[in-house]
Amino acid sequence: MTSLSQKYDAMNGKTLLSLWVLLFVVSANLIYGQSRSIQKPELQNFSSACATTSKNEFTVLALLSPGAALPNGNEFILQRSDPNGDFSNAIELARANGPNNGTSSEQEIEFENFSIPTTSSSDTYKLRVIASLDDKIISEISDDTPMHFFRDSIDLRLNDRKPVIFCNVETIRKELVIEVLDKDKQPIDPEQFEWEWFRVEGVNNDILIPGENGTSLTVTSEGTYVAKIPLGDCQNIFRRARSNEVTVSKVEVDEVQIITAAPDFSFCPGEDKVLTYTNSSFNYQHQWFKDGEPIDKATGPNIRLSDNDFGGVYRVQLAISDECNQLLSEPVTVVNEGSSITKPLPEFLVRLPREVLNLEIETDAPLGSTIRWIVDTNIQSSGPLQSPTSSFDAPLIAVYRVEIDANDACNSALFSQTEILAPNNIIPVIGTDDIIDCSAEIITLRVIEVNGITNVGPVPLTEDQLTRLNFEWFKDDVSTGEFGREFEINRGDSESIYRVEASLDTGEFTARTSEELPILFLDNNIELTAVPAILSVEDDATVTITAPSNENFSYTWFEIVGGEERLIDGETINELIVSEPGIYLARIATDLCEVPTLPIEIGKEGEVSISELIPNIITPFGSPGINDRWVLPARFSSADVEVTIYNVNGQPVFNKTGGYNSEWPEMEEVKEELYFYIIKENQEVTKKGTITVMQ
Repeated sequence: MTSLSQKYDAMNGKTLLSLWVLLFVVSANLIYGQSRSIQKPELQNFSSACATTSKNEFTVLALLSPGAALPNGNEFILQRSDPNGDFSNAIELARANGPNNGTSSEQEIEFENFSIPTTSSSDTYKLRVIASLDDKIISEISDDTPMHFFRDSIDLRLNDRKPVIFCNVETIRKELVIEVLDKDKQPIDPEQFEWEWFRVEGVNNDILIPGENGTSLTVTSEGTYVAKIPLGDCQNIFRRARSNEVTVSKVEVDEVQIITAAPDFSFCPGEDKVLTYTNSSFNYQHQWFKDGEPIDKATGPNIRLSDNDFGGVYRVQLAISDECNQLLSEPVTVVNEGSSITKPLPEFLVRLPREVLNLEIETDAPLGSTIRWIVDTNIQSSGPLQSPTSSFDAPLIAVYRVEIDANDACNSALFSQTEILAPNNIIPVIGTDDIIDCSAEIITLRVIEVNGITNVGPVPLTEDQLTRLNFEWFKDDVSTGEFGREFEINRGDSESIYRVEASLDTGEFTARTSEELPILFLDNNIELTAVPAILSVEDDATVTITAPSNENFSYTWFEIVGGEERLIDGETINELIVSEPGIYLARIATDLCEVPTLPIEIGKEGEVSISELIPNIITPFGSPGINDRWVLPARFSSADVEVTIYNVNGQPVFNKTGGYNSEWPEMEEVKEELYFYIIKENQEVTKKGTITVMQ
């Protein structure tokens, strides 16, 4: 029989259990019934989103509070504010599909591997998360989240990577200009970037120059300067956003004096003969001269003289920087106290069939000195030097060497040698003078040289050997009846192909032909075409510029920037595709000559045309073909235009009606530095101004 106390305990236990169940149900209803919240989103793994073209993937996490299930199809949207934290025009960065199920614990909302916009550039963006199907669910606002996108393939070049060094001046003034190049070394407009300028005071100590935010900096004091694209917390990540440092300095340069180990600049041939100059430096550009002529490859701060024929007058020219260049030393006379072979033997010669070559040297060794001629290793003759000129007959294929024991103050031991080779063929080479006017009416083709083909390569025949050859000229594989070493052709022969055949007088080598040479005369007014004629406003719009096509033409393309031609690397066919407005031209070359085309301007829809500007400077005495003539916008070539140019006395020096087509000036017409112009359209004056002729 159950006691009263036992019944009481049983009832009390059931009551407690019911109370616990009730509390659980109430708590669950409260949890699942309340509106769910999202904590502030946070960038994962990085403190800043520093993106590049090749690396632009980031992850953000936010915690979703426990609560009831969200509607099916709900997405969580990650939004970014403007740099001031304003979400009025929020940018969507990414979406996440859930979690949408109800839960009693926190859940992660993960926005994985999304990209930031390429326009991102601020340290003070803020993030938030919203639910797409429940506008009451909006996260807390994040802390400031730096985001920067940078094209890490660009190259920032300050002052063309050159130092600025002023010589012997009290004050300095220099504009440092930044240049931006893409991965193909093509220029990019630096105006599309923001800039900051710094003075470098030490390692990792760049001092900001306040208020300097342009694409150039004018400096008036010595120091080291650098330009940066401001990228906030990502600045140290993107090293290419920092230009090279440029040091601006002043130096006192004394007169450049050549020095050497011998105070009187006198040497014997076997001595070590090195010329340098006071305070020499490998940081400068150099060119050494002997007897007024530049010495090939002598471009360092010192020069080592050869043992033969080194006497003469020497000077060195050095350029410390663009601001301090063309410093020329006083001349010094180097004296050869010994002797030299002043006309040595060539390194190689060819022997034609049935030929005995006559080898000849010239020397300033004293007469009576011992001279030996050696064939391979065998002495063939030895005796006293009888004349400044010595010769030796060479009928064999061998190595020939001449040695002189000079009876001079240095007891100079002189030598020179050549190797005579047997050719297995001869090949003539034809061409023209180095500089040919493409617009000439007549040009002269000539046999430039004839090479004997040997086991060491081609060896040019001597002038004496050329007299043993007969030549015949061919046009389009038909004999012209011309047999000399030169042949004249005129403009009417354009687009013909020429070659010459050479035959040895003894018959061993006959009809040995040169390479074919296409003859293409070019005009000076070649026009380019553009399709379409103007860039549309679309982001990916392009224009194709086309030059006349010919398989015998070669092409280089340029953009005209600031009156100068800038090479467009890698463009070598007759078409150029451009995506930026500008002025472009091609240089077309044949085997004979090269001409620039007329420039063509590519404008952009809705923008003011560059060519509406009237040029006020020409440089006809500068680089040939560059800014030689006064080039007007294309609209002034129409028939209702009259152009008149006056000198400073008001006298007309040029007049053209019926449209102007870049005719002025001819070189002989330019006699003054300043001219005035008036342009009329339909008898009404529409433009007038001045033209400065730069020397």
